[in-house]
Amino acid sequence: MHRTGPRLAALTFVLAGACGGEDIPPTCLETITCALQIESGADQSIRVGLPFQQMLSVRVLDANLLPAAAIDVAWRAVQGGGAVSANSVPTTADGISSVSVTAGSVAGPQIFEAALSTGASVSFALVADADVPSELAITAGETQTGAAGAPLPMPLQVQVTDRFGNGVEMASVVWAATAGSGTVEPANTLTDAMGFAQATATVGQRPGLNIFRARAEGVSGGTVNFQIEAGPGPSSILERVSGDGQAGIPGQRVGDPFVVRVTDRFGNPVEGETVNFSVFSGAGAKVDVESAQTDPMGEASSQGTLGPTPGDYQFAAESGTLSGSPQTFRATAVPPICSADAWCWQSPLPQGNTIFSAWAESETRVWAVGTGGTILRLNGVAWESTPSGTQANLRSIHGAGTRAVAVGDGGVITLWNGSAWATTPGAGTDLNGVWMASDTRGFAVGDGGTIVAFDGAAWIPQTSPTLENLTSVFGFSDQEVFAAGERGTVLRYDGATWQPLAFPLTTDLNGVWGASSDAMWFVGDQDSIFLWDGTDFQTIAGSSPQPLLGVWGRSADEIYAFGNAGRVRRFDGARWRLQSTPTGAVLFGMTAVGEQALAVGEDGVFLRLSGVTWRLEAPRRLRPLQGIWGTSPTNAWAVGGSSAVMGSGVILRWDGQAWSEVEDVATAELLAVTGTSAEDIWAVGQSGVIARWDGTQWRSLVSPVIEALNAVWPLSANDAFAVGDGGNILRWDGTRWSTMTSTVEVRLTGVYGAAPDEVWAVGEGSSEPGAPPGTLLRFDGATWSEVRRPAESFFQGIRGIGRDVIYAWGTSGTIVRYDGANWVPMTTGTTETIFAVWPFSRTEAVAVGENGTILTRTSSTAFTADASGTSKELFGVWGASTADIWVVGDSSTILRRKP
Repeated sequence: MHRTGPRLAALTFVLAGACGGEDIPPTCLETITCALQIESGADQSIRVGLPFQQMLSVRVLDANLLPAAAIDVAWRAVQGGGAVSANSVPTTADGISSVSVTAGSVAGPQIFEAALSTGASVSFALVADADVPSELAITAGETQTGAAGAPLPMPLQVQVTDRFGNGVEMASVVWAATAGSGTVEPANTLTDAMGFAQATATVGQRPGLNIFRARAEGVSGGTVNFQIEAGPGPSSILERVSGDGQAGIPGQRVGDPFVVRVTDRFGNPVEGETVNFSVFSGAGAKVDVESAQTDPMGEASSQGTLGPTPGDYQFAAESGTLSGSPQTFRATAVPPICSADAWCWQSPLPQGNTIFSAWAESETRVWAVGTGGTILRLNGVAWESTPSGTQANLRSIHGAGTRAVAVGDGGVITLWNGSAWATTPGAGTDLNGVWMASDTRGFAVGDGGTIVAFDGAAWIPQTSPTLENLTSVFGFSDQEVFAAGERGTVLRYDGATWQPLAFPLTTDLNGVWGASSDAMWFVGDQDSIFLWDGTDFQTIAGSSPQPLLGVWGRSADEIYAFGNAGRVRRFDGARWRLQSTPTGAVLFGMTAVGEQALAVGEDGVFLRLSGVTWRLEAPRRLRPLQGIWGTSPTNAWAVGGSSAVMGSGVILRWDGQAWSEVEDVATAELLAVTGTSAEDIWAVGQSGVIARWDGTQWRSLVSPVIEALNAVWPLSANDAFAVGDGGNILRWDGTRWSTMTSTVEVRLTGVYGAAPDEVWAVGEGSSEPGAPPGTLLRFDGATWSEVRRPAESFFQGIRGIGRDVIYAWGTSGTIVRYDGANWVPMTTGTTETIFAVWPFSRTEAVAVGENGTILTRTSSTAFTADASGTSKELFGVWGASTADIWVVGDSSTILRRKP
């Protein structure tokens, strides 16, 4: 029995595993009793792509847990992309099977498997770490936009990777803002397990490009830039840009639009914001546009039309609840100030004559006097003109009670009697200052030491101790009066005689005012101020070479000195301080209007002091206007500018309601304008500039000359002539301007054509000794030739109607008329230079010129003078009809006669 058992077992084994009849013991694989266990190599890590340092080994055990030899073990990489050194390795005598493994290129778990054919298997969980940092890339936050001064809605994110694209942990990333004035924080970060790093960025306070830089340390070329476009932040502020403080004629639109700007809290313009415009106060006024969207500059605008009655109107612009909303714009409706012949001021407003002096009878009755006999009265609402009865310049006005007296050139004296001004003809000596002690007692002083006293009935000369020109006078009673003058002249009147005070300098004194007889202030040249304390003079040092032209005070601790370039100095009882004013005009006089001070001066400027701020009653931009031309009562153009400033040409347009400036016309001073229709208008000027209006816009054309062009005349859209300095004559052929052969080299000032074969040009004469004073040329369609002069004068211009009604004009009041055969001199009654003539018909014409000259043709051979109401130089005239005529001139002067 014992022998039978083992054999059976052996037989069983043979039956179970015999091969070829051999007596071979079966393996554990055949009996499915093999055991597989990890021997070594687990828990390793290495950088991606590298072989792990320790081989992976497993042991195979049989059913008795003894090593099983020659058992095939299959090896493979399961996860991570790694590699094994052999796919199958049989076990050694001690049951061991081993392979070398290499990590794949993907960082993370590296799973390798050893398996038997029975299905038994074990896995090795290894780790492949990322390689050294190799790349830096933007992964998020680049495509966003931001609002100025605000954090970006998304963080900036980058990833640091190795050469296989695996995120590298703990890599250092340095952040910085490199453009746009933004900020980024933190400045340093470490990448997370996936190689990502983030930072929070805030864009700068100005719209535009912001650049934020991320740099991975230790990575060659490891720098990336986030380019973030910043726009303005939320709308925050509504501010006024321009258009405040205008003046206009009742019922007309003001010249400049009301402009506001919407910005964010940093002052950046906000586009697309809705702004509503309305009338804030003033019956009958209206706005052109009630709602507007802000443009890329953040601006929105609307124009306003004044109501029918004189006075102040206010317009408002508002936008939601923005800070500064609503903004208001003040505009004053000024009744036209007109001359006796109905020439009314349209610009500047309320008028442009220089005002030398003002005196307030009451808060609602203030008088102002100036050039050309100008007398204005402020009635509490607006300035109005009153006839003075004189054309002389009025230099000073003062009064007492309801009596006002104005004095001026030629010794003229005019008195207000309560209803009109009564003028006493001048005695020949200019009077420069007047002061009234009462209705029946007053003093006036002037050139050559002139002093006259009013006794209630007449002005009586007084004995003067000086022959110096006296400039001003001030007193406290008819027993205590002071006068000041040139070369340090100071006189004092004691009720009986005038006596000189010993002034220590020879400075010309231009003004005097006192709080008391022992606190008298004198001002003069070189910004000088002097105080008479009853015994001696004290000098207050000036800080400017400009003269002070007057002094006025409300009390001992509120005194003002004023003069050239808008200069105002204020004394507060302790010291003199310079005040800022919004004008460069010369200031000649000052008075009180209620609680406010009023300063008057050059070109009709009025300044009001409210609190500590001086403001213009009507802002103005004063430039000479050289020419005017139009096509209808609702379409006219005026041109001019300043030759002293490059690119300062100005073009104004009348649309039937207001004059407005055409913006963005980059040109030199323009000297003439004319055209053939509303869609074909030419303007020429300094530096050979030529511009053309095509019905839509002004365009600059290439000029063949650089000398000034003084006149232009188009015969048609394709044929025009221009003339200028140096004898230049140009012709337009519909495509370009070219020079023509000229027979002269003098300054040509005017051109007119009746037809292509009859064109005239005029100008100055040669400077050579014995040369004629003027030039007259004629073009016959082929050549230019000189024509015998019809007058001994410089010609300033020429214009006509057809071939047989042509006017030429110039110096010494010259106007000659061509009848188709001969030039006939016309009577003008003036020696002033004529600058322009506008013929309405064969028998009607208007001429303008120096010192406010306006002439109207009244017969076949004569012009008669109109009262223009100004002494400004008048350079251009045009009329839609004889019932609607415009005149332009110096200092933005625009006059209109429209009965």
